[in-house]
Amino acid sequence: MQYTVNTERLLSLFLDLVKINAISRAEKPVADFLVPIMSQLGASIDFDNAHLSLSGEIGNMFCEFPGTVEGETLLFSAHMDTVQPTENLNLVISDDRIMTDGTTILGADDRAGIAAIIEMIRTIKENSIPHPPIEIIFNIAEEIGLMGSQFLDYSKVSAKIGFIPDTSSSPGAIIYSAPAQKHLKATINGKASHAGMAPQDGISAITALAKAIARMPQGKIDNETTANVGIISGGKATNIIADKAVAECEARSRNPEKLIKLINEMQTIFIEEAEQIGAIANIEITDLYPSFKLPLDTNTIQIASQAAIELGLPVTISETGGGSDANFFNGAGIKTVIIGTGMCNPHSTREYILKEDLYNLSEWMLKMINISIC
Repeated sequence: MQYTVNTERLLSLFLDLVKINAISRAEKPVADFLVPIMSQLGASIDFDNAHLSLSGEIGNMFCEFPGTVEGETLLFSAHMDTVQPTENLNLVISDDRIMTDGTTILGADDRAGIAAIIEMIRTIKENSIPHPPIEIIFNIAEEIGLMGSQFLDYSKVSAKIGFIPDTSSSPGAIIYSAPAQKHLKATINGKASHAGMAPQDGISAITALAKAIARMPQGKIDNETTANVGIISGGKATNIIADKAVAECEARSRNPEKLIKLINEMQTIFIEEAEQIGAIANIEITDLYPSFKLPLDTNTIQIASQAAIELGLPVTISETGGGSDANFFNGAGIKTVIIGTGMCNPHSTREYILKEDLYNLSEWMLKMINISIC
């Protein structure tokens, strides 16, 4: 592919970004790095106060570029946090890919998105490419449950069309639907007793918890619904009948009715198994984020797919089982798709990204600008 974007500059920016250690709630070093860059490009910059609800360092970062031609405002967004620390990151760069020495993650999730967005803007500015109004949001706290976008100040956003580069598929991949997620915490309260001298006087919370988990629907329930028991805890010593045990679970579905039915079933199982042995189950259910599903003829999808086709990128339009900031953006009325970045093995020390995918991502978003005003 003949690139319009400056690939050497894009690569250099990406390498600078991944060297910044900034996990969720500690994104200020990334924001401090981005502010002078975006200011030099002519952006109006603002921050919200989402961090105050999260005990974080800094809020979501908003960058606005007035349009040079009429057209609907476009939103591009990527998150500033990484899932694990990248302190003492050691890069391993080959002819075709970027990775680490395996002691840390790379952080292409989502520094690749940030770098590609900035290079898109740089290319627009230095070549005086006509564009509609563009809004950019660099989110905080995405990796801990999309909390930055949950508490984002949507009064600062005017765009109704959004693109989020934040999935491991290659550029050309478009995700138009994602599930809602509910969190369930079950606390079983039993009765403590000496395990050797008076086990008959105790009520084991661990036993009730274990029986409930054994009955629990888990894994892939159907093609749009999943469930998982992720954390269990309880007990103080082997010679004490455990009087308390806790399980933390999740359920997801792209179908709201199925999600409600599943989470209610999980709750009922914990209650029944606790009552069966004389224990008490206290259940806390929390809505983490909403689902979304865009019609396939939505202009957001059409812009992204047409841009990919014109660049010769293989187009896939699919659903996902994970959440992203797009869940809350769509909930706020911004028709947003998640687009492929090419990051591979994210959230692991085997993470890498192909240089070609990084370049194609930026070129793809640049082409979207052109498509949107044609």
